[in-house]
Amino acid sequence: MATQKGYSYRKKGNNYQIIVSYKNQPFYTTYKPPKDKKLSPSKLEQEIRKCATEFLDSLTYGFTNKKYKFSEYADYVIETMKSNGTKKSTISGYKKLLDRINPLIGNMELSEITPQILNRTYQKLANSDKKQGSATCTPLLAQTIKEHNITKKSIHEKADIAINTVTNACMGRPISIESANKIAKALEKRPEELFEMHISTEKLSAKTVSHHAKLIGVILSQAEKEMLVKYNAYQKSQVPKCGSHEADYFETEEIIYILKCLENEPLKWQAIMHLLIILGGRRGEIAGLRFDRIDWENKQIRLDTNLLYNAEDGVYVDTTKSTSGTRYMPLPNQTIELLKKYKRWYFELRMANGDRWEDSGFMFVQDNGKPMNPTSITSYCRKFGKKY
Repeated sequence: MATQKGYSYRKKGNNYQIIVSYKNQPFYTTYKPPKDKKLSPSKLEQEIRKCATEFLDSLTYGFTNKKYKFSEYADYVIETMKSNGTKKSTISGYKKLLDRINPLIGNMELSEITPQILNRTYQKLANSDKKQGSATCTPLLAQTIKEHNITKKSIHEKADIAINTVTNACMGRPISIESANKIAKALEKRPEELFEMHISTEKLSAKTVSHHAKLIGVILSQAEKEMLVKYNAYQKSQVPKCGSHEADYFETEEIIYILKCLENEPLKWQAIMHLLIILGGRRGEIAGLRFDRIDWENKQIRLDTNLLYNAEDGVYVDTTKSTSGTRYMPLPNQTIELLKKYKRWYFELRMANGDRWEDSGFMFVQDNGKPMNPTSITSYCRKFGKKY
């Protein structure tokens, strides 16, 4: 048995048993030399000493011996947040950030992540492309669906994507390239046959890099609390700073022109766009409006519901919004008259649909009464901008 300051060890087969003394009691751990290379006596001694020191630290400070890879532990942290009531939109956003983080540090053990490694990770993120893109269908998509008598529901189930995404694709609305690839695979076609791809390769902004860095910090902070690492490397790294950004807004003349152009658009979109301008609300708040939220007499409307969408859950109501987020907004006479006109049209649409109508209770819906996807508002704004 070899004895060193604070610990001793002895060879047992191909491994080494290490004994450390803590509170006058012996504790045991094992060091396993690498099988693929032979260590020199001095290097072997160094590795045994390192193992003994880390083992003593785990006894002294409570660090566990379990070694997590970053990606494995990140999934655990995200699931914990989910079970603790974190917003679905936040969880979805974190998962997208991890798609870029994991290829860089996902296979590293938590204890291996240092400030220097994080600084290099931030640099790599800053130099990477957004690789953002969308896909719109070609005529072959509708032709393939019609020829093989395929339903949207069967594509949704086979491709494992939200049925709203399938509907948007069939209607020629932009969908993600990932969803387009899944639909093509489900239909046993090449993606470029069914879709026209629109890819943008801009560099990530400083703000986006900062979001990635902060998520790394959140994950390492939890690891520090659970005694899996000695310190949070994020706190000692050079976190990217975001420059200030001046808000972009329309001039009065532009608003007047937009309202004039809207007179040529369908009544539903006139009302939606008008409310976006008047209220300055989020798209999800507009999509989540109900007629009973309008106070016709006092000419005001209550914003208290946020309709959101993600690929995993489809369209859903954000139930985590606090009552402090409820806002009462005044409506000018022009908007009140437009909403009265739209309400008459809405109930005519409802009557015309008969049993096909699914009463979701929302003001702005699909032709069958189902809630509209809030992302379709973004798509419409993009097309409206190009048109005018």
